Amino acid sequence: MLLLDEPTAFLDMSHQYEVLTLLRKLNRDEGRTIVMVVHDLNHASRFAHQMIAIRDGLVVKSGTPAEVMEPALL
Repeated sequence: MLLLDEPTAFLDMSHQYEVLTLLRKLNRDEGRTIVMVVHDLNHASRFAHQMIAIRDGLVVKSGTPAEVMEPALL
């Protein structure tokens, strides 16, 4: 299991994509569970299987990216 807090912070776009692609490969090919905090919703919705939206320290929605990325919530 990998627990990551903003693993792409301060990286340029190319390196952000490289890190997220590597994490997806570790998950897919090696079965690693990856839990990470990502504030970039585009990255989160593209690479995550499950998302949790938190506001003021409370979970307001959890589910697949399609379930969480709804206009009323955003």
